[in-house]
Parts: sequence; structure tokens; C-alpha cells
Amino acid sequence: MSEHLLENRLNEFFGRKLPMDESAENTPRQTFGCFGSLVEPNCSFPDAKFLCYSKQLMETLGLGHINIEDESNLKLLSGQRQSAHAKAYAQCYGGYQFGHWAGQLGDGRAINLGVLTCADGLSMEIQLKGAGLTPYSRMGDGAAVLRSSIREYLASEAMFFLEIPTTRAMSIALTGESVYRDKFYNGFGAMEPSAIVSRVAPSFIRFGSFDLPSHRKEYPFLQQLANVTIERHFPQLMQNTDDIKDGANRYVRMFARVVERTAEMIALWQSVGFVHGVMNTDNMSILGLTIDYGPYGFMDKFDPEYTPNTSDLPGKRYCFGRQYAVGAWNLQRLAESLSVLIPQPAAESVLAHYQEHFLHSWQEIMKRKFGFTKIEEVEQNLLNEWYELMQGHTLDLNERFRSLGRSLRDEDPEFFIKIFVDTEQQDIIAKWRLWYEKYLNAIGDNRKDIGTKLCQVNPRVILRNHLLHRVIESTEKGDHTLFMKVNEMIQRPFDDWDNEEDLLSVAPDWALEKNVAMNSCSS
Repeated sequence: MSEHLLENRLNEFFGRKLPMDESAENTPRQTFGCFGSLVEPNCSFPDAKFLCYSKQLMETLGLGHINIEDESNLKLLSGQRQSAHAKAYAQCYGGYQFGHWAGQLGDGRAINLGVLTCADGLSMEIQLKGAGLTPYSRMGDGAAVLRSSIREYLASEAMFFLEIPTTRAMSIALTGESVYRDKFYNGFGAMEPSAIVSRVAPSFIRFGSFDLPSHRKEYPFLQQLANVTIERHFPQLMQNTDDIKDGANRYVRMFARVVERTAEMIALWQSVGFVHGVMNTDNMSILGLTIDYGPYGFMDKFDPEYTPNTSDLPGKRYCFGRQYAVGAWNLQRLAESLSVLIPQPAAESVLAHYQEHFLHSWQEIMKRKFGFTKIEEVEQNLLNEWYELMQGHTLDLNERFRSLGRSLRDEDPEFFIKIFVDTEQQDIIAKWRLWYEKYLNAIGDNRKDIGTKLCQVNPRVILRNHLLHRVIESTEKGDHTLFMKVNEMIQRPFDDWDNEEDLLSVAPDWALEKNVAMNSCSS
């Protein structure tokens, strides 16, 4: 085979290391004691074509020389065939959904093509989302609509360039077909264009991957899964040191890594107002990656109770202000699932450090976002007052951070006041002026340099839901211009983009009227 084919770089890992359900029966069913089911992508999309693909990611993966638009690669990434070098599969897992055990779930519309070994020795899994039925599709059709594919592609790339741990997106293939969806589960469904996202991650293993065998008491398989996870993703824990003579402690140490990475990820979410929207345990990555972009959203106005998921109403379990607590709850469920490998006292000891990890990450982030060299009483008081003012006046979190940096960098103190606050609200202006004066005293000299650094960590480009709404509408009509522009902008989120105010403004009136800040899980 010629070197221009992506499949030449694919190989198997989990299929060789873990038991697989090899039945050719591709109908919804329960599978037991296995990591997943072999599934052969065999869709037929004669009019398939790429909407986009990430040249930057391809370079990172060592695929820069490959012609991704080659017909064979297009068929591979649009679910029309599988690699000759790796058996494709759908992963089996369970999960707690909205606080309740949901049983077997699995990859209902995702198919893993194989593992790609990169030039730097790292390996990445490639997965298709929306490429057809699997044994875990349940009542679904295995397809994904264009709007959800656009949201996944742009969100994962936006998060990556914001330096937040995430899966990546390599391409979107337009199928040329349509599928029926009831977008808000209200009986007003319609045919929508479908698409397939190819996404990339070191692993798509979730908390739910361990939840299911634990609930089924498939303990030998559970231990085997933990061993393979450590071998693949935490190889340093395989070392034969005195404290892991029989391997028992390696599970504790793996769990400790998961706790730490989860805390760090959620702290980063909170710092930019990102709300995942559906933090079920089957949507939580064992590597602390943001995974499964469904009804997510970035806050337009600071509101701890903001949830972008219509299915999360009215309880708001997964709202912005509860993500930290939900992370802890999910980790407790994972500890229970690993209880045959990790003694309860050890699990409790590890979980006790979750808050410490979160607070440490949060303080480090806040130091960067405010330009503090330390966080002691003065700085902590400024932080507390900042968030009190944000909540009391329902201002935009990311715009406020950005205006702080620009006011210092451009030596224009009034920029911090005038650009986001109604000049008629003199009481609000007075409070912010007082806060700003105290802030200037706290940071001392070199304010211009501090402002420059703040603009390098506080983004100007935020993938707001009303912007996504516009992108989806225009793309569905066949105009890809706005998609390409936004895709360009999210790769440089810290630039000023002063000529693109129309795309970067907070939610306009029409967006509030249409309530585009809310989405369902429908895809």
C-alpha cells in the first residue's frame, strides 16, 4: 500500500490485550466480560466529502505528508470501510446518569478504528462518531447530525488551544444523507443533515468502563482492565519498587492520578466559564480529558446556576457552580468500582486530596489570570470581591478578564470601566473603580508588562453558543465561510481580533430571544 494512506499507520492495542465480543451480530444487546465489540464500519455514502480537517493535528500526529482527501482516507474517516491493519470496535461501558445507575451504555454511535503510533513514540486512538450502528446503539441509529458534529469539532479544538485537556478532532465528513431528530424531545422533529467526526485521544476509557464490570461483579476482567490501563497510560506505575511488590499499590496510585487530573481539568473549566452539561460517569475520562461534547456551553453572563442542557432542568445538577462537587461525586463512584483493588481507607485517603488538588490548580490559574506572584490575604480578598461583583452584576466573565489585561497593556484604565459597564450605572462603576485601585496597589509596578501577560492567558475568542448557532445555520445552508473563519479564530484565542467584534460579542438580543444558550443531548 502506498504511504499516502492513513490506515498504514494504524494498529491494534486493546483488541490484543483485552477480551472482545467478536460476534458479527450488530444489533442492540448486552455484552459481558469484554472491553467492547468488534464492529466493521460499512456505511455507504456515495456523496461523502470533507467539510474540514485539522492540518495542525495531522502535523502533530506525524501525518503531515498524508493526503487526507485521498478517496481511501475519505472512506476510512466516513465509516465506509475499516483499516486492513486493525479491527475496529465499539467500547462497552456503563455509567451513572444524573445520579442514577443506568446499566450498560457503551459506544452507541462511536467506532474506534485503531491506535496511531506517532513520531514522538506516543500513541493516539482514532474514533469515528456517527459512523453507524453498534451493539450499544440501543434505540438509536448510530448516526450523528451535522450540528452536533460541528459543535464537537469546534469545541474540542477551542479547548485545546485554550490549553485545557481535551480530546481532539481531526475531521468532519459530510455524508450527503439526512436523519430524523427530535431536537428538543417535544414532538417537533425534522430531517437533518448527518456528518461524521473523527476524533483523537490517548484513550477513550471512562469512569464507566470500570463501573460496569464492578456492578456485574466481573472482577477478573476489572483487574485486567486496570492492569492494561496502567500499562498503556501510567507505565511509570509498572516499575518494581519496594512499595508495589505485588502490584497492589499501583491501583491506588493510578486512582490518585485520576483524582488529580480530574481536579485540574475542572479548575480549568471553571476559569473560563465552561459548562460540560452532562457530567455522567460515562462522560468522564480516566485521563482527565474533556470528552463527549454534547450540550456544553460557555457562560455569557456570570451565573453559578447556568446549565446549557435542557435535560438538566429543573434540578441543574450539572450547572456551573456544581461541577466541582459533581467531580468529587463521580470520583467516589469510581472508588467504589475499584473497591476490589483498592482498600477503602486508601481510597478515602486519595479522595481527601481532591479539594487540595483543585484549590492548588485554581490558585495557580488565578495567579496567571490576574498577574499575581502570590495569593495571600490581599490577593484572596481581591479574588473574592471580583467574583462577588461578577455575580451581583451578571457580567461576562471572559470579557471582564480580557478588559483587565487590555487596560494594563494599553495603559488605558478607563477601558476596564467603560467597555462593559453601562455608564449610567454609577454605583456599579464606583465599585469597580475601587476594586481596580486596590488591584493596582496589589500588583505594583511593571503594569504594562503584566497586562501583556494577562492578554496571553485570558482569551478574546470564546466559542459562545450564539456564535455556534450562526455557524451551524450557515453551514447547513451550504455556506462554509463562517465555519472556516471561526475555525481559524479558535486556533488563536488570545489575539485581539478587533475587526471581528460581530463574532466575539456577548449574546445579542436575538440570541436571548431564541434561547440558543440551551441545547439538548439530541445528536
